[in-house]
Amino acid sequence: MLGENQIKRLLKHCEKIDNQWNKEYKDNVPMNTELAKERHRNEGWTQALRLVLEKSTHPINDSNLDDEECLSNCCGSTFCTPGWPDCDICSDCGEHADCEVNND
Repeated sequence: MLGENQIKRLLKHCEKIDNQWNKEYKDNVPMNTELAKERHRNEGWTQALRLVLEKSTHPINDSNLDDEECLSNCCGSTFCTPGWPDCDICSDCGEHADCEVNND
């Protein structure tokens, strides 16, 4: 388990990467490129780390987790942070998708 200072360091690193991205590329990269997917993942990590550091976690669903995993119906991938049903964006292609339950 990471401590609060370690999470803050990770968040600072993710924010630094995002700032570099904004200086270098701005909005000039097409959506379905590897660079865009990489930026999208970094934004997801940044949001997740900020959420972990929040003292009030009201937006996080506190229901029990099952063995079922919800995957996107387009690519069979997980959803972007914070995950289905709060986010319907496929982590692989970046498009809106519906949930398919995986019972593995």
